[in-house]
Amino acid sequence: MEYVLPQNTSIRDVAAIYSDITKLVAVEGDLTVDTSQVARIDTPVIQLLAILNEELVRRKCKLTWKTPSNAFVYATGLLGLTGLFKNH
Repeated sequence: MEYVLPQNTSIRDVAAIYSDITKLVAVEGDLTVDTSQVARIDTPVIQLLAILNEELVRRKCKLTWKTPSNAFVYATGLLGLTGLFKNH
């Protein structure tokens, strides 16, 4: 399954993103997150993605980050989490 992260995300979007992604992985464990459109992303959204990443790894599901935008890479880099969002 694939989830496209919206262009602008903030703390207001965390619950909706969580709901959308958990519904997708309930159907099929593997997930691709397309971050190519991200122009602005808040820390709570990155934290949510980090937690989801850990959960999917724990379940032995495949998680793929598709075409990270410059803004996504920059924001995760500021938090020291760039390595977490690389495909392994």
